[in-house]
Amino acid sequence: MQIPERPNIERISFRSILDDLLGILNLERGIPYTIRRLITDPQGAVREYLFEDRRRMAKPLPLLVLLVALAAYVSFRFLPIEGDVLEQVRLSPNSASIPPLIMRTLELYLRAIQQYFNLTYMSTIPFQALATWLMYRHLRLHYMEHLVINVYIFCIQTIIYVLAMPLSIKFAPIAFLQAILSIGYFLYALHRIFGMGWIETIARAVGIWVMLQVAQVFILLGFLIAALMP
Repeated sequence: MQIPERPNIERISFRSILDDLLGILNLERGIPYTIRRLITDPQGAVREYLFEDRRRMAKPLPLLVLLVALAAYVSFRFLPIEGDVLEQVRLSPNSASIPPLIMRTLELYLRAIQQYFNLTYMSTIPFQALATWLMYRHLRLHYMEHLVINVYIFCIQTIIYVLAMPLSIKFAPIAFLQAILSIGYFLYALHRIFGMGWIETIARAVGIWVMLQVAQVFILLGFLIAALMP
């Protein structure tokens, strides 16, 4: 195909493709603003997106997909892959006492994480949104509004994970610091967004955590059923 001497429009380049993608996702200018608002004023950020003006905030689901993809890259870059983990388990001193069903379930679980990292990593968000909807039902927010709130919270926790993961592999205290920051931000966000005292916030957070554990039990049962199937 012959290229005109003076094309009527700008030539396609990597920059133009990136600009189009970021424009569609509203992320080029929205990411820094959204992150800053979620850190400094979670309630104001959520209120702005849900009830005031959605033009400046990065859309929650595209932002989540972008950050989870980054988390997947960091995980596969620095964490052991499926075969390494299974080999370590088989070489452990107590490996002979592990039932075959448990080993099969672990194998399926690791394979699912490797093949469907994005889905497994985000799998708790709908349950967490359901838990906050039940715990703060008196505020009369819709379930989908709770889903947006929890997606934004999860995005900040994912940023903490991405920043800490490369260092936590070499320095164990970093992993502990990551957990503290992630839990701390979750409590801080609940406290600021829903406007309750710290004692009540912590009590409701414990209730949310219990609900998530129940949900994870059902997820694990799914892997057990898959392991039992021929």
